[in-house]
Amino acid sequence: MSQGDGIIIYGQSGNTTPQWRTYAGGANTFGNALGTVAGTQPVIVQTRTSPTKQEAIVAYQDDSGNLKVMCYDGNSWYNEWSVNIAPGGNQRERRFDVSYETQSGDAIVVYSKNISATNALAFRTKSGGAGCGSANWSNAIDFPSGSGVTFGTVYWIKMARDARSTSNIAAVAWSDYNSNLGAALWDGSTFTNFKRLELSLEIISSTGDVDSFDLSFESITGDLMVVWGSGGTNGTNGAWYNECVGGTSTCSWNLNRTNISSLLDDATVLDLSSDPTSDRMAFSSIGNANNDLQAAYWNGSSWTGYSNRDTSTEAPQMGMKLTSTGWLTNGANTKWVITYDDAIGAGLSWYTATPGSTPAKQGDFATTPTIDDIRERYEIDNDPFDASKMMFILSDATQSIFAKRLEMDSAGTLAWTDADGTSLGTLNNIPQKGFAFAYWRFIPVANSPPNTPTLIKIPTFPNEETPDTTPVLGNFSATDPDGDAIEYEIQWDEDFNFGSPVTKTSSSFPGDTGWTAATFPSGNPTFYTIQNTIQNPDALTNGQTYWWRVHARDPSGSGTWSSYSEKLSISINTSLTLDRWMQTTGDQFSTDIDIPPSDVEFTAGEVKIKGW
Repeated sequence: MSQGDGIIIYGQSGNTTPQWRTYAGGANTFGNALGTVAGTQPVIVQTRTSPTKQEAIVAYQDDSGNLKVMCYDGNSWYNEWSVNIAPGGNQRERRFDVSYETQSGDAIVVYSKNISATNALAFRTKSGGAGCGSANWSNAIDFPSGSGVTFGTVYWIKMARDARSTSNIAAVAWSDYNSNLGAALWDGSTFTNFKRLELSLEIISSTGDVDSFDLSFESITGDLMVVWGSGGTNGTNGAWYNECVGGTSTCSWNLNRTNISSLLDDATVLDLSSDPTSDRMAFSSIGNANNDLQAAYWNGSSWTGYSNRDTSTEAPQMGMKLTSTGWLTNGANTKWVITYDDAIGAGLSWYTATPGSTPAKQGDFATTPTIDDIRERYEIDNDPFDASKMMFILSDATQSIFAKRLEMDSAGTLAWTDADGTSLGTLNNIPQKGFAFAYWRFIPVANSPPNTPTLIKIPTFPNEETPDTTPVLGNFSATDPDGDAIEYEIQWDEDFNFGSPVTKTSSSFPGDTGWTAATFPSGNPTFYTIQNTIQNPDALTNGQTYWWRVHARDPSGSGTWSSYSEKLSISINTSLTLDRWMQTTGDQFSTDIDIPPSDVEFTAGEVKIKGW
C-alpha cells in the first residue's frame, strides 16, 4: 500500500455481500471486485478510513432498513454490529454517518433511532487503540434530550472531523421529519454544544427526500461551517450558513442564520468542501425551482457568491446529489473545482476558480466509458498525501459507478483521467447512495532497525585490566535511520562465544540501576555499570577475563534488534590500583594482533607465531 491508494465499497444488485475494490494511486487503476464479508443487500453505503492506522469503518443500510457496520484491519473484513434505523424498504435517506477523531483515531458512528422524539439519535464508539471486533465497541448511547434541537424521526445525518493533527473534535448535523436542521459538536467523549439551525429545510416534494445541508471544518482554525437550503425560489436566495467560531467543542455559534451573499436561487442539492491548506471553503448548489447552478467562495471570514453559473442543469430528484466541490494545490497554485450535472450531454461538466476569482466553465470531459445523461450522486475525496489530486465518484441512471481523477500540475493546468476504465459496478437501486470511496489516510511506513552500535573504548586502549569488580562498560552508541529512541541490550561472558552470557536490557530501568534510562536518543553515547546489589548481584570475579558486546533496537519503530557490536575484553585484578593494558595467550590475544589467526598457534602457556 502506498500514498494515494484508496478503496471503494458498493452494493451490487442481487448480492448480499458488499463488494470492494482497491485503488492504486500510482497506476491510477482499480482492482477487481472482491467480496467483503457476508451480510445483507446494501442500498446506502458510507466509509471512512482511519488517520492513525490501517483501518476502515464501513456502514451500510440494507433493504430491510438495518444499519450494518463492518471493519477492515488491513487484512480481513469483519461484521461488527447492526441496528434497525429505517422502515423496511425505505431506501432514500442516509440515516447514519461515520467519523474518526484525527489525533486518537477513535471511530464514531451516529445513527437515527427510527423514532419520533427529542434528538432521536444514538452513537457508538471504538477506541483508536482497539482493533476490529464487536467487543471493542461501546454500548449504544442516546443523544441528550435536555437541549431540544429536533423532535421528529431523523432522516439524514452527516458528520465531519476537525483535521488539525492535535484535535479530537468532530461535528454532526441532521435533519428530521419536520424538516428541522440540528447540529452538535463532539468533544472527544460525547456530543455537546447543540444548535437548532433551521425549521424548514429545502425539499423536492416531501420531507427528507434530499440532503439539502452540509458541514465542514476550517483546516487551520478548526471553526465549523454548516450550510443548507431553505425557502429559496428562482430569483430568491435560499442558501444559508451558520458558523461555530473558536476551534473547540465549546465554540460560539452565530446567533442567527445568514444568507450566503450574492446568490439568487434556491439550494435543493448542495456541497461544501474545505481547502486542506487554508481556511478557505467552496460551496455549490442546484435549485429545483429553475435548475440553476450557483457557487460561493469563503475566504476565511466572509462568503462571495456567484449566481447563475448554469441555468439549465439536470433537475434534482429524490435522493440525488448532482454537484460536488473540491480543492487542488500544487506549489504556488491553488484552485477550487465544481462538478455538476448539466441538462444534456454525456460529458462531465465542471467549473474551476482561483481563490477570489469568478468560477470559469471548462470544456466537458469526455469520459470512457460514457456516463448516462441522468446522474444520481456526486462525491469528491481529496488525496490526503498529495494536494494536487482528487477523486470524483459518481453514479448514473444505469445503476453504474464511475471514478475520475482530477490532477493539477505545477503550472496550474488541470487534467482529468479515467481511473475506472470501465464502470466499477452496479447499484442495487437508484438514486440511493449505494457506494463510497475513501483514500487511505494512514500509510504504514517501513521502519528500519538501528545501526550496529559503535564502541568508544573506556579507557582508550583495548584489553583492559582493572581492579574494579563493577566496572563501567561503554561508551557505546547506535543511530536509528528513522530517529526513533533506542533500547540497548548488553551481554558479558567468560566465553568468547557467549555460550551462557549475563544479559541486561535498558528497558529494565529503573529496576536495573546499571542503566540511566530505558531508552536513549538516537546517536547519543551511553554506558552500563555492572551492579553488585541484592537485585543485581553481578560483580565480576577476580582473576577472570570477560567479553562484552551490545546491540540495539527501536521499540517504537521496527522493534528489530541490530547486529551485535564488536567484542571487547575486560580482566579483573583486584591487586591493581590503576587500570592497565593486559595481554593473555587465549582468545584475547587472537583478537588483538594484526597477524592472521591461521599463523598463530596456542599451546600450554605459549604462543607460537609462524616465521618467528
